[in-house]
Amino acid sequence: LSGSMLLYSPAAKKHEFQNAIAYLIRRLDENTGEENFLRHSFGMKYGGKAWQEEANRFSLSCKNLENLFTGSRRFQNRLSSPLKRSSEKPFQNEANTDWSLAANRQWIQSSKDLRNFIPAPVVPLVINSRQIKSSLPTVEGGDPSRPGVVLYSTVQADKALAEECLNCALKSQTEWRVSSISFRIQLSQQLAHEFRCARKDLITVMRADGGKTIEEADVEISEAIDFIEFYQRNLVELYNNTDLSWNSKGVILIASPWNFPCAIPVGGIIAALLTGNSVIFKPAQESALVGWHVVQVFWKAGFSKEVLQFINCPDDPIGSFLVQDKRTSSVILTGSTDTAKLFLRMRLGIDLHAETGGKNAIIVTSMADRDLAVKDIIQSAFAHSGQKCSAASLLICEKEIYEDQNFL
Repeated sequence: LSGSMLLYSPAAKKHEFQNAIAYLIRRLDENTGEENFLRHSFGMKYGGKAWQEEANRFSLSCKNLENLFTGSRRFQNRLSSPLKRSSEKPFQNEANTDWSLAANRQWIQSSKDLRNFIPAPVVPLVINSRQIKSSLPTVEGGDPSRPGVVLYSTVQADKALAEECLNCALKSQTEWRVSSISFRIQLSQQLAHEFRCARKDLITVMRADGGKTIEEADVEISEAIDFIEFYQRNLVELYNNTDLSWNSKGVILIASPWNFPCAIPVGGIIAALLTGNSVIFKPAQESALVGWHVVQVFWKAGFSKEVLQFINCPDDPIGSFLVQDKRTSSVILTGSTDTAKLFLRMRLGIDLHAETGGKNAIIVTSMADRDLAVKDIIQSAFAHSGQKCSAASLLICEKEIYEDQNFL
């Protein structure tokens, strides 16, 4: 059919020898495969068993050409409105945005640049359903990529407002904890849908307030939706265990971090709300604007402004007061180990759920795929500007790897 056959042999310079070995191993692996022509070619004779098998395989592949799908298998389109999904279907991870698709790139290019707010907006408090802006001190919030530029300001609660917040949370929780599971699931389903609809706006505000790249912000929203979808299914499983009986804790204080200002607070808030608790959400001061956008998605989904309140305040004395007060049943903290230890000292016997920082090490042995190791080390250490508890800060290598100048 072709009239000729091309035989080729790769060549490599001395400094490329390491790459040449990897190429050779790959070819040996492929060419010795059961269905590879070369495996059978050396002893093949016309009309023999191997010949007939290869001829049949070739003929079958020609017939399959007629039915071969050659279109794109990527159908995601962020320009289209998200569809509501049923909680009765099995849990499935939320898909991140596929940036290889033109429609998705067009979708994000239409987002606003929040860095040019004029005038800078004020992030209010929402306590006992009231939105509070005036007659209180404020703290300026900025864009980490532009030091000194004011992006917004946050209103700071005083002791009287913190008292009102706790009283409202206590009162609303007694009503919320007797609400039906089906009602909470219904709100949770709507919440997941609202987060899908708010993806572009949340990406935009995380870029401005958190200094994140588009891709980093996008995957964080997927994680937030995963929390919502997983916890609502988990709730059904728990209630279906007829040999268990359990109650909500009461008032939950969510103290979230600045480096993951969407996914982490969403996980804590929805877990607390689904299990019948009221929530006081105190975002990190450095990313309060993201927290403000997040909590508005909850309210839009139908959660009340009594059972979920939003407060910004100085860590001391107001934040400390919220932690120490006995009306606060539990605290969910993501932050430093020192902060967690401080909470434990501040209130004996506190019900504290804390995710704290640490030293994350990556171990590379001589058996490792070195190219893959380099890729993962760079990603772990420097993605999110290295500002995450799981960022690689220590690399432990076997001597052979440590002395490998190509790896270094």
